[in-house]
Amino acid sequence: MPRLNNRRGRLYGRVAGIPRAVGGPRAHPPKAEANRKERINKKEKKAALNSAIASSIRFDLVSARHIIEKDISLPIIIEDKFEEIAKTQDLNKVLENLKIKADLDNAKDKVRRRAGKGKMRGRLKKQKKSILIVTAKNAEVFKAARNLPGVEICVARNLNTELFAPGAVPGRLTLWSESALKAFEEKKGKVKK
Repeated sequence: MPRLNNRRGRLYGRVAGIPRAVGGPRAHPPKAEANRKERINKKEKKAALNSAIASSIRFDLVSARHIIEKDISLPIIIEDKFEEIAKTQDLNKVLENLKIKADLDNAKDKVRRRAGKGKMRGRLKKQKKSILIVTAKNAEVFKAARNLPGVEICVARNLNTELFAPGAVPGRLTLWSESALKAFEEKKGKVKK
């Protein structure tokens, strides 16, 4: 095997970086240009989304994931003025009035530093998921919600199964605006109750 002969001290005589040597590169690493996307049938994808949305309405599944009070009726639908909220403190007041604040505080306490090499690759923190806010359009509330840990916000036309069932666990606490619900029904077809 090729040796490092032109070094001094501890490196002299060590094996150069070749695949079969200790500390060398992998012999046949995964290629970046390989296509690793898995395709899914359109009807199957739509059925999965409808099933994930239906699970966000069931109290037993939502209460297993989130901290919510027993008198909350699901789904939580709010008027369209909600989309005009531009400040995080105003959004906090609205969520406190809706009795969702306990879940936000729980998500805030669950921010933790990742173990392992993911820290070097830009994945420094692990974060618990809190509520999902669905709006009809890209509104002011996007700026207000981005400062809250664990809160995700999405436009109705961009909804997917991963948002409603992160980590393949159904029952995400979801807050819909009235126009978002109408927009979703028009675009994707009516959701089964």
